[in-house]
Amino acid sequence: MNKNHSNNAKIFLSCGQRQDLDEIRYGVAVRDALKKLNFEVFYAKEEQEPLGLTQVIFRELETADYYVLLDFEREALFSNASTFQTFPATEMVVGLTQNLLRRGSLFTHQEFAIACFLGLEIAAFRESGIEELTGVVGAVMGNPIPFQRKEPTDLANLVVDYIQKRDWSLTSRHRLALSIAGDHPVAALNPTFGDDLYYHLNVKNLHNRKAATNCYAYIDRIVDLNNEGADTQIKTCELKWEGTELQGVRISPLGSRGLDACIFNRRENKLHFRPMTDASTYITRFPPVCDLEVTYVVCCDEFVDSVQKFRLIGSGPAKLEIMPVN
Repeated sequence: MNKNHSNNAKIFLSCGQRQDLDEIRYGVAVRDALKKLNFEVFYAKEEQEPLGLTQVIFRELETADYYVLLDFEREALFSNASTFQTFPATEMVVGLTQNLLRRGSLFTHQEFAIACFLGLEIAAFRESGIEELTGVVGAVMGNPIPFQRKEPTDLANLVVDYIQKRDWSLTSRHRLALSIAGDHPVAALNPTFGDDLYYHLNVKNLHNRKAATNCYAYIDRIVDLNNEGADTQIKTCELKWEGTELQGVRISPLGSRGLDACIFNRRENKLHFRPMTDASTYITRFPPVCDLEVTYVVCCDEFVDSVQKFRLIGSGPAKLEIMPVN
């Protein structure tokens, strides 16, 4: 679950954590500067959860909107014939230290690779002196912004200046959001099922520049709260998007599409959860008086799956209240 306590965009700050190399002081300075811009900031040093750090890192990367890499130099490297030797970052090598290349932080490079896979917008800052990068990180980093380790505020100002020039938005989010549509119910004449009433969800793309493509929606779970919270057996099948027969749709940046949450069939006097199907066994039915907790999932190519629970309370024929469950 996203720990973001506001609706503002979240920056994942990837930074070395070595106290002996003073990396934490620089990371804290950058974190504080980003928070002054009103971004939510995840910084692993302040993480206090009982979960394993790796679990937390994966979760926070999945729910981040932007990624900032601070790549500090570590052990020194120099070529000796066809081999490389390394020296600790705190060790002086007489006559060579001024010309040695150094490696960066392996852990932050792994986080960087995951951020690239997730398609996050990235700002990479690399301390002068790190060797030319190889592998995945070297292939995709391109031209990182170089910096010299002087004062933490200097690095913080460099980061702030960079992201402000690229117009990182506080309101742009790297996800889709599900909410209740305001058109309930919509009457539609269906020759197969009769005079149906449609109840819709609104699926909004919160990103200000990136479209969501191949968007598919389905119901993951239905809990019958009138039946001691028993799970209803359902068959997974894609739900219908409002106004189209396509199962996969495109949602433009900051755009939205309607989704059929459920249908009240007047002829049967029942509530239907009816996906895009030609098999009646895929339609789940409930009486008009019901109390349900339904989990909807929307997936697409660009973002992680969006999952939202809604409570549906039916008090009689064509009388249905829908509310989100936090």
